[in-house]
Amino acid sequence: MNHLPLPQGKGHIRIPNLTRSDYTSGEGRFHGFPTRQGWSIQQLEDIHSLAGRPGADVSIPEFFQNWLFFGCAIEVFSISGVVVSQSDLLDNERQHVDTRRLPSLIRQWRQRAQQTGGKNSATIIQWATKTALILKKVSDYVDLYCIPYSDSKRGRQILQHRHPNLPLPEKVWVSIIALGHTLTEAMLSIYGIVRTGSKWGSSSLLKQKMLNRGWCPMDVQRSLRDMGVDGHYYIAKSSNLEVNISHDRCTQSQCFARNIDEVTYQQKHCCESGKCNMVLVDEALLCKIIDAGQVPVCSWDQSKTRLSLKPSTIEKRGSSSLPFLAISHVWSDGLGNPHHNGLYQCQLDQLQAMVKAAATDHKLKGQPVHFWIDTLAVPVRDTPEMKERRMRCIRQMASIYKGAVGTLVLSANLRKIPSNAPEHERGLALYLTNWVRRLWTFQEGMLSEKILLQFADKVINMDHMIYPEVGRSITRGRCVTFPKKASVAATSSLFILRDILRDKMFEMMGAMYARVGPLAPAISALQFRSTSKLSDETICLGALMRLRIARLLEVDKDIIKEYSEKGVQLEKVSDHERAERRMETFLSMVRVFPHDIIFNSHTRLTRDGFRWAPSSFLGIPSGGFTATVEGSFTTFDKQQSGLSYTGSGFIATIPCGSKNGEPLDGDLLVRLPMPNTKILEVVVRRRKVGGELLGNTWPTGRKYAFILRRPLQAGESQSSNASKFLKTPTNGPELEVWFETLFAELNNDHHDIDVVVGTVVHGDEGYSSSKDVTTIRHEFLATLTVLNPSALPEHGLDESELLKRLGINDSGRSGHEEAQDSPSTDDEEEESTIDEEDLSTDDDDDSLDSSDSADFDLKEDFETSSDCSEDPDRYGDVGTGAGDETQRTDSANFLDDTLSEKECLSRRNVPMQKRA
Repeated sequence: MNHLPLPQGKGHIRIPNLTRSDYTSGEGRFHGFPTRQGWSIQQLEDIHSLAGRPGADVSIPEFFQNWLFFGCAIEVFSISGVVVSQSDLLDNERQHVDTRRLPSLIRQWRQRAQQTGGKNSATIIQWATKTALILKKVSDYVDLYCIPYSDSKRGRQILQHRHPNLPLPEKVWVSIIALGHTLTEAMLSIYGIVRTGSKWGSSSLLKQKMLNRGWCPMDVQRSLRDMGVDGHYYIAKSSNLEVNISHDRCTQSQCFARNIDEVTYQQKHCCESGKCNMVLVDEALLCKIIDAGQVPVCSWDQSKTRLSLKPSTIEKRGSSSLPFLAISHVWSDGLGNPHHNGLYQCQLDQLQAMVKAAATDHKLKGQPVHFWIDTLAVPVRDTPEMKERRMRCIRQMASIYKGAVGTLVLSANLRKIPSNAPEHERGLALYLTNWVRRLWTFQEGMLSEKILLQFADKVINMDHMIYPEVGRSITRGRCVTFPKKASVAATSSLFILRDILRDKMFEMMGAMYARVGPLAPAISALQFRSTSKLSDETICLGALMRLRIARLLEVDKDIIKEYSEKGVQLEKVSDHERAERRMETFLSMVRVFPHDIIFNSHTRLTRDGFRWAPSSFLGIPSGGFTATVEGSFTTFDKQQSGLSYTGSGFIATIPCGSKNGEPLDGDLLVRLPMPNTKILEVVVRRRKVGGELLGNTWPTGRKYAFILRRPLQAGESQSSNASKFLKTPTNGPELEVWFETLFAELNNDHHDIDVVVGTVVHGDEGYSSSKDVTTIRHEFLATLTVLNPSALPEHGLDESELLKRLGINDSGRSGHEEAQDSPSTDDEEEESTIDEEDLSTDDDDDSLDSSDSADFDLKEDFETSSDCSEDPDRYGDVGTGAGDETQRTDSANFLDDTLSEKECLSRRNVPMQKRA
């Protein structure tokens, strides 16, 4: 670990040397070491079998450290002819690991590669592939024993099968990860590899050290995702710059500590005395400017202690009648005011000085001395007239940040760091600043013409945040990459979405893409952001997507009216109820969504018609929603009040006799009859999110629909990717692809599929009933595991046999096509260029692809059995392990072909209509 940077004054973690004898090469070199030591693959991957190894000459920890650390380093360097001994990686007393010589060894490796040939050289390709295979093997064991993944699909699988007892102390695992990370970065640089999915992650030790130092669990989880172990190590040794803030209530997906309570909120002084006066704006003038549709901008004369307020009219992006800088800040830093439009005199002194310096140093257009800040320019008094003006300001917010010559970012964390601080300090300061974690600042930054970051001594343009030291670090052999990765992670979502909206890329691809395109990257960007008022979320999203946010701001009237009709006089709408109703309104305005949206693992909306949708996009767990616009879309059907969705799935009935009519607990075993006369067995497990089960029990006597994220395919095998590694690359481009494939995060269990579980709704339950669709009431998200993949058909069926088996009519059309109406043009701002007529599902270019769908008469063709037998052998528990219960039902109909599209003459999907 000695080769990695640390904060000033901090010491390295001391890694013990557990070996009694040095690593020795031999037959099979690195990959043959276990066999030479008398180990089998089963013993390597099963910790329980290791303890009882008879006649073992070395301890388990000694073996793993000798192989995965010392052996890895010695063999990797030997490939290029660099001779390394065990002592090169130990201190003088051989008691602890010492990697101070590692950068020098990497420089020798680089020099030998440069002397040998270019990327297309056969020798270089051989060196690169040998090196990669060693590092991939080490990373596999790191994944198996060590990585603290959380809620990604891969993480759930690793944690489910991960050994509870580690064969090495956590400190030693950290050193192995650090070595692997450094050698991988060196390898990619030396051999000119640009594309690769390699990622070493971190360890539970560093994760816990970060938490112990007071870092927010959300920030910790975010850093584990965005950076390598070099960044994790640095943060674990860094002191949290936030003062008087406790993150005890925060989770891995949400931060609550930075939210504010308007009742107890107090603005902060920046003067030493803390006794200067508060300066208020001229409220009458403020109202006059807002009522005229103009932007109120301020300037402060310190010598006269006078706050001036003037009107400015937005002309175009980055231009207005009176040039001004927009101020973007986080209220928890102390610049807000929920009671008055005013700031302390000391804050105004500092604010005006920073605006003047930014305008001068960066030669801003018009040399603005005026600024706009919400604390002074957005009315806060709680009268009907002021509320209306506040709503008007919120609707105008997007144009304010667009029209400003730039946006000055004020963050307490950044303002503690000098502009000339080392790269790793500046990069992490930006990454960990409050500004990149809050909801409103995302909109402000994304819409801004120019983003200026205020550091302790001066302002830096975000576009000019460069990290030359990162490149030098790699060539010098230290391979420290986290400063650049941290900065990119903090800003990339802003720049990507900004470019998407400005270039109108998705609009040129068609109306469907114009709607769903900006939504997907915006949702991804919001994953680690938070807000004090959840109801603000859709306002920000609506402004970004150029929707008519007036509809969102008016939901309070609808809610109060509904209560009034029930005889309840509601004086004030809660933020929770407002947030959910705004989300429903937002979804009905957007109407077009990525196909995977129903598989999100977040808390859902509760009202019928929207139970498929997340209640918020903030804090959605990693992997909980795939933000992609590739492939098909799904649309919200206003007339039928639900989501029209076409996908693969099956329907099964849990007999009412199970457990004497009581609801079933545990996992569910479903037996599906296959066209090849075999029975496919699958287990459905309800998903956990945040430690809580999504769904409770399985009520009996009900018909359940299971919608699969992907179809079951014939010939699936956990080793199906092995064939990709057989062909040795012969040139540079092939080497790139080979690396990318080798380090791709393979699914540990190829037969685990996300599945939405819902109850089949009949027409007499208040929902529309159609011959052409299956109406489903969403219940919860689960995971489906195929127990016997060999039961899947290995060869395709001819079309007539397939249609007969599935009960598909010849028309090949699904009824949801005619049910979809065109969205209202009221949903968008006038400036939007989306052609609403293009969103009609009658349009051949932008409609859902109906050619792969089929009509189903659920009652006639797929009526399932309701056998109420109480035979415990048939419907009782099936034990699959200690403490494991699996309920079984044989009453199932498979509603989709189980063959890949390539193997079928005509692939058919079930149009399952999501109505709730």
